[in-house]
Amino acid sequence: MLKSAKKASKICFAGLPLVKNSERLHILITGTTGTGKTNMLNELLPQIRLHKDRAIIVDTTGAFIDRFFDSKCDKLLNPFEKNSEQWLPWNDCFEAADFHDIASSFSNYTPKLDDFFAKNAELVLSEALKLYKDDKDIIKLIHTIIYSDNRQFAKAFRNTAVSGIISESALETSAGIQSTLGKNITSLQYLKPGGSFSIKEWFSNSNETGWLFITANPNQRATLCPLISAWISIAIKALMCRNPNHDNKNMWFILDELPALQKVSSLPVALAESRKYGGCFVAGLQNIHQLEAIYGAAECASMLDLFNSKFIFRVSDQVTAYKSALTLGEQEIIETQENLSYGSNTMRDGVNMNNVERKKILVMPSEIMNLPDLTCYVNLAGNFPITKLTMQLQNLNTAFVCEYKLLKKLKLVEY
Repeated sequence: MLKSAKKASKICFAGLPLVKNSERLHILITGTTGTGKTNMLNELLPQIRLHKDRAIIVDTTGAFIDRFFDSKCDKLLNPFEKNSEQWLPWNDCFEAADFHDIASSFSNYTPKLDDFFAKNAELVLSEALKLYKDDKDIIKLIHTIIYSDNRQFAKAFRNTAVSGIISESALETSAGIQSTLGKNITSLQYLKPGGSFSIKEWFSNSNETGWLFITANPNQRATLCPLISAWISIAIKALMCRNPNHDNKNMWFILDELPALQKVSSLPVALAESRKYGGCFVAGLQNIHQLEAIYGAAECASMLDLFNSKFIFRVSDQVTAYKSALTLGEQEIIETQENLSYGSNTMRDGVNMNNVERKKILVMPSEIMNLPDLTCYVNLAGNFPITKLTMQLQNLNTAFVCEYKLLKKLKLVEY
């Protein structure tokens, strides 16, 4: 249908193309563990490479870096890896507002909760970054925030914008803010002094053709989670700084397990507004409860609505199955009801016929909960019918991408 109408995208899964130009309307992949989410991304990533699009890949399992990392052009961010780029917060602070943006990325502050310590911890970290912006001394920053005693901590901010809340006359308040801030920035301890890599500069460099891998294995995930969320937030800000009037190339954000990250406050806005900047977000989700715990029910629902292409694999809980079924749509059914009436005289007997309209879910939640592995329901962007799709297991090897390029060159792969 899509191909005959000339509305087929160059991106396809198991032979089913996306709707043309819908990549920037974002893709959501829902399914419990082992159902085929990662396998689907294994099919997507070679196509992104083939079309020479750039990508930022958040790999919290190690599933992608082993298969797709190209040391000739790609960059890696993980302070525990030897071949990682060396990043420091100041490398992405080019304006005064950037200090607060980065500070907020390390905070769990939510305006609705009105947490005094979390809110002010953002302000203090912003000022701390400004204190050491000239020499970019990460060791001094960590020592001031985590290891200094209450009086030393208050003294460090004596002549700053936060001297009203951090002072030697209010040591108890200062201690609470210091404790909160120390928990948020633990991951900064693992950054190496002297790092020069800038995410914003990598993003805006037209000569860069590779991908940026942001990784953490399961043992590192809890430690690096705030840092990873900060890196994603910086990348999103860089995306939104593009000129919307230019013909921006696609920039893919691959978030395999979205709830594995802490809250990325800029993500909801990016999903809503990044289309004109070239943003293509692909997110994986096991169940809705995980995301609601991070973003809240209302914001979670709003975010999920912004993913226009949905691939729904088997899920294990009823709530996620029901909400997923609702996204696949409903159908109107007209039923004819017959009512019999009997009178004391046979001439008074009668039959009444009337039509009743009711709505029925297209796919029942139980059907979603019983899908076999590698099989999903697909709801594409636009007015297209729901499709049931079975994918092939992607047994990729290190030569896969090169082989794919060769096939393309020989015109054995049609796009």
